[in-house]
Amino acid sequence: MVESFVCGTPVIVTRMGALPEIIKSGLNGYVVEADDNIAESAAEVLGKINKIKPEICREYVVEKFSMERCARDYIALSELLKERYKDESKVSV
Repeated sequence: MVESFVCGTPVIVTRMGALPEIIKSGLNGYVVEADDNIAESAAEVLGKINKIKPEICREYVVEKFSMERCARDYIALSELLKERYKDESKVSV
């Protein structure tokens, strides 16, 4: 999915896991229901998908998944965990 965004290609995904949180319907792809009508749903959004601008997909992936963003998020998480568990490091076994 991220690779598709880098290429400026919107995606069609089903409502599973974190996918609906990543895909902003109409902006960088579409979310369809994973039910008996999945083929119909996908066919329906295929007609709309060419209206999504490729540069929006690329901008989204750079904003959310760049190395700088990931490093910043990991540092913030590390600091949060360090603060949360700082007293436990003093416990001896």
